[in-house]
Amino acid sequence: MRALAKDPGERYANGEEFVQELEEARAAIASGADGGQDTAAFAAISPPAPVPVEPADAGPAPPEPYGAEGGGRRWPWVAAALLAVLLAGAAVWALTRPNQVRVPAVVGEKLLPARDRLERAGFDVGVERVFDTRPADTVIDQDPNAREKVDKGSKVTLEVSNGPAQRGVPSVEGLPEKEAVKQLNRAGFKLDIDSESSTRFAKGIAIRTVPSGGEQADLGTPIRLFVSSGPQRVVVPGVVGQSRDSAESERGGDHLRPVIDEQSSDKPKDEVISQSPIVGTEVDEGSQVAIVISKGPQKVEVPSVVGFSEGRARATLRRDGFGVEVRDRTTDSQTEDGTVLDQLPGAGTEIRKGRTVVIYVGRFTAPTP
Repeated sequence: MRALAKDPGERYANGEEFVQELEEARAAIASGADGGQDTAAFAAISPPAPVPVEPADAGPAPPEPYGAEGGGRRWPWVAAALLAVLLAGAAVWALTRPNQVRVPAVVGEKLLPARDRLERAGFDVGVERVFDTRPADTVIDQDPNAREKVDKGSKVTLEVSNGPAQRGVPSVEGLPEKEAVKQLNRAGFKLDIDSESSTRFAKGIAIRTVPSGGEQADLGTPIRLFVSSGPQRVVVPGVVGQSRDSAESERGGDHLRPVIDEQSSDKPKDEVISQSPIVGTEVDEGSQVAIVISKGPQKVEVPSVVGFSEGRARATLRRDGFGVEVRDRTTDSQTEDGTVLDQLPGAGTEIRKGRTVVIYVGRFTAPTP
């Protein structure tokens, strides 16, 4: 009989289905048809109908009120049996029906407290580990879902994060942007792309990544890829008249490269006397700026002009860049007349070019008798 089956799955789904089955069985019995397995069972447990005792010589028996087999006298017993079976089945169903409870919501909780809650509520807990961007040991899904009604003692499977998986970041320095993006995506990384000026890499070439190539990074975490926008344009500052140290430090915010040259000049030593490009010129970042620094006035060696005639001495000194001052010196030797007898500074002395050299020219005076 289905109502008393040991396997709950073989029993009636609810009381209404059981009552409907009983009504069908009753109708079948009343019509004399086969009421099925349960009808036969009901008949088997019905008490036998009493056998009538006929008196002798009573003659033929009167016809039954209905039915050919005394169904009218047996029906009260069948109804009583059916009622007894119904009550017994309802009692068995009530006693053996599983207790249903709602599943607690544990998504977002840590595994240990989530498992404890479910086990205290009477559930069997299973765990499946997956890589996820959420922190390790966090419950990210559950089956059955939260607040769903299930039989007490059922299994609840928790999907738990193992944390994000990690992988080495490919090195893409020097690659074209398209190829760099392709390699990083193939490795499982998402990208944030930024432009950055560069004098080393041409426009559109990958400069670097953060984290750097070769480092371990969480899959699903965006990688910053810096792509060259080419050298930026900067304005050349003016440094003429500044000292050498100041000129070297003022390079347009470290975007220019000074190239130093030195020349002799009447300007003080280490003063900037010229630059190229000139102030205000716009150039590419990293361009060279030529700066000329004064070595101070040039020093040259004074030539020897002693013994030269006055005219020759003048010409020699002026050719080497010196001024000439002539002073007379009396001599009693006629051969020294018009000849340079001395000079100041002396021959071989290094002095600044342009300075004056004094020459002493002999002037003959006859001795007094």
